[in-house]
Amino acid sequence: MRISKGEALYDGYNYCRAVAFQEKWDVGGFTNCRGGFHRQQFADFVKSGILEQAERGIYISPGGLDDALFWIQQHAKKIVYSHETALFLHRMTDRTPIHYSVTIPSSYKASTALKKSCKIYYIKQELVDLGKIEKSSGMGNTVIIYDPERTVCDVIRSRNKMDGQIFIKALKNYA
Repeated sequence: MRISKGEALYDGYNYCRAVAFQEKWDVGGFTNCRGGFHRQQFADFVKSGILEQAERGIYISPGGLDDALFWIQQHAKKIVYSHETALFLHRMTDRTPIHYSVTIPSSYKASTALKKSCKIYYIKQELVDLGKIEKSSGMGNTVIIYDPERTVCDVIRSRNKMDGQIFIKALKNYA
């Protein structure tokens, strides 16, 4: 059984349309959705070679590229990429971040997996949406990050927590 993009995946009472995930499917990804398949069905798809499991709840087509920025944001919907990660996506630095920097509301409880994979910055709820934009992750998926102006403000505010060379280069590239 092969699944082509746009094809609906059916299982009696439950179904999940790949067309709803068109842009994710184009780069080789598929996420479990509410009211969709039972986890055993996904396990069967993996066993038969139709899908590969990238992470818990995340499935990619065989040979599909794994876009970590996109998948992290799929697991934690409230995060916004900021600081070093936003600088990298805006091409204001040439250093690829070792750990992704994310900003979340101070009322949000970050999961253990998020704490392990990202550098987390907390901010008041009313300031989270200020300067949010959508941008390509570099692998064709759209992620939420802060605009260059907000990113520079965040970098200045957190200059003691980051590499001095990244800080100086970011300011020079913004000017």
